Amino acid sequence: MIKRGMIPINQNTVMDDIEKWLDLEDEYDDYEDSDGVTSEEFDKFLAGRAEAAERLPSVRASSQDNNTSES
Repeated sequence: MIKRGMIPINQNTVMDDIEKWLDLEDEYDDYEDSDGVTSEEFDKFLAGRAEAAERLPSVRASSQDNNTSES
């Protein structure tokens, strides 16, 4: 098989992998049926991310710190 460019595999392993994949597909079906989040929930999420971003050091400050420590 290898001489013909084929890769020998264990059939049982392939079937196990397919069964796992199909089981995961069923789990994701539950998410597709949900309505997701409301605009209000998403706005709260965005506000939280903006607050977190404000607490981060600036890129300019970070690059200056790195240059100092490399010297």
